[in-house]
Amino acid sequence: MAEFSLALNEEQEQLKELAEQQLQQLKKRVDALQTEIKQIDTEVKLQAQRVASAKEQAQRFKQLAAEKFVSDIVARQKQDEATDQEIRLQALRRQRSTLDRDLSAAKLEEALLYFLGDEAERLLRSGMSAVDLGAAPGGWTWILARRGLAVTAVDRGALSPQAQHAGAVRHLAQDAFPFRPAHPVDWLVCDIVDKPARVAELIERWFLNGWCRQAIFNLKLPMKQRYRDAALMLARIVAELEDGGGRVACTARQLYHDREEITVWLRRI
Repeated sequence: MAEFSLALNEEQEQLKELAEQQLQQLKKRVDALQTEIKQIDTEVKLQAQRVASAKEQAQRFKQLAAEKFVSDIVARQKQDEATDQEIRLQALRRQRSTLDRDLSAAKLEEALLYFLGDEAERLLRSGMSAVDLGAAPGGWTWILARRGLAVTAVDRGALSPQAQHAGAVRHLAQDAFPFRPAHPVDWLVCDIVDKPARVAELIERWFLNGWCRQAIFNLKLPMKQRYRDAALMLARIVAELEDGGGRVACTARQLYHDREEITVWLRRI
C-alpha cells in the first residue's frame, strides 16, 4: 500500500509539473499575441491613412479625366492603386481578427488548466453540449469544438472561419442576453463585455432555470474596489442558487491575461 501511495504521489507531482509547464508556455504565447496585436494595430492605422489618401487621389484624377486634363487610363490606374491599398487594409484586419480569436482561445485554455487540471478530459469530453454567449470572434467556441463538444455560438458578430469549421458548431446571429436553449446543455461559457452585474444576472438565470450544469465566464471589473465587489457578487449568486435548491461550487481567479476582469468556474455539485 505504501508503494502504491508513493507511486500515486509521484504521478500527481508529474501532472502538476506538466500543468505548470503548460501554463508557462501559454503565458509566453499570450505575451507574444499581445505584442503582435499592438504591431498590427499600428499597421492598420497607417494603412487606413494610405487608403484615405489613395481614394482622395483617385477621386481627384477621376474629376481631371472628366475635364480632359488627364487620360482615362491614368484615372483608372489611380483607382486601381486605391483598390490595392483597400485590399491590403482588409488583409490586415483579417489578420487582427485571427489574433483576437487566438488571444480569446488562450483565455479559455488558461482557465481550463487552472480550474479543471487533469480532470479536463473527463469534464469536457466528446459528445457533450455547450453554449458560448458572446462568442465572436470564436476563440472559446473553437477550443470547445476541437474537444468534441457540440457548440451553439450566440453573437450578432461573425465567427472566424476557423471557429465555424472547428467541429459541430452552430452560429446564431442574435443577442446573447435573451437567448434560451431548446434543451439544457452541459456547459455554458461567456466572455461578454458588459456590466458585471448584468453578466452575473445572466449566469444566475441560466442556473436557476436548469439550462446548464457548469459555466466558465468572465466578469469585467473596471470599477473601484473591484475585488470586494466581485466577491459580494459571487457570494450573492451562490446564495441565490442554493436557495433555489441544490448545492453549487464557485471558484474565481484573476488569470495571467486578465487585466480588469476575473474568470469564474461555477458548477452544480
